[in-house]
Amino acid sequence: GTQHKKVRHLFIHNSHDGNYEISPDMDLSRARSLTVIGKAGGAISKFNKYKLARVLDLEGCIDVEDFHVKEICKLWNLRYLSLGPDITEIPKEIAQLKLLETLDVSKTRVNVLPVEAIGLPCLIHLIGKFKLQDPVKTERLPNECMLEVILGVVAYKVGYFCNLWNI
Repeated sequence: GTQHKKVRHLFIHNSHDGNYEISPDMDLSRARSLTVIGKAGGAISKFNKYKLARVLDLEGCIDVEDFHVKEICKLWNLRYLSLGPDITEIPKEIAQLKLLETLDVSKTRVNVLPVEAIGLPCLIHLIGKFKLQDPVKTERLPNECMLEVILGVVAYKVGYFCNLWNI
């Protein structure tokens, strides 16, 4: 509404023409979450607007592309990230998301996940069908892994993950 200039949660559903623009007087610097289903248009033009975002639910967003993910990796406060169908790779800059707890790439076309994603210190849930970069350099992984749920990983050797986390 026009009386509320400060945004905490922004939900965009089916912006028909993709020309959704954020009102210039809308303060997104304190937004905690962004959820997009369909086209987001101008709402994703600059992810640096969402300085304190904790949740980016973009798995239903059809206009987020690979170059956007590098900008997303600068959102230091992010806890939850889900990406959509136009994403084909996760950059190594994912390592900057030190507080990320959930990474969902199940709706993407990502085939190979960088080891930096596995090494995130707070990551608990990793969801999607992917392979890890080979060979995985275990010296780049944290000593204590927080992962509790791994869904959809493609493993070629049974002992592969056992060696990673000394299970």
